[in-house]
Amino acid sequence: MQNTVEENQVRAVQAQRKRPYGVRVFAGLLGIQGMAALISNMVSFVSSYSLNPSLVLSIGFLSLNVSIFLILLSWGLWTFKRWAYWVTLLVELLVLIRGVFIAVLPPSPLESDAGAFSGALLSLMFILYLVASPNVRTAFFQNNRRHLPENERRGISAHLFE
Repeated sequence: MQNTVEENQVRAVQAQRKRPYGVRVFAGLLGIQGMAALISNMVSFVSSYSLNPSLVLSIGFLSLNVSIFLILLSWGLWTFKRWAYWVTLLVELLVLIRGVFIAVLPPSPLESDAGAFSGALLSLMFILYLVASPNVRTAFFQNNRRHLPENERRGISAHLFE
């Protein structure tokens, strides 16, 4: 009887720590997008620096920040950081609003209506997935350390100040 209780507890802990499939996919895609943007920014920086160095530096700095932001957001989603959940919701909400504005406003030669609509649709689907899926909410908001022994719950920062 004791073994089954312990086995059930182990299974419950493993189920809590299991990463929802949609979060894995989205975090992976964000990571790939961030790495690709970082590589693309480096290549474009090197190839166009001689044209207008001040413009290239300012645009390159902004692009570098966006790339690093995407990589950090991907890591935060992968490791179930609460800040990543909220930042992702905010970013996806902004993409959704942008897509709606582009669809409502007169057509622009710089932006494709189909691209904006598909981006807004994907954002809406991911927002609904983050908000409506109980597994996702549990993964981000449940204290995943409660099954650890007390000395491991405190984390490394507690050991630094002893």
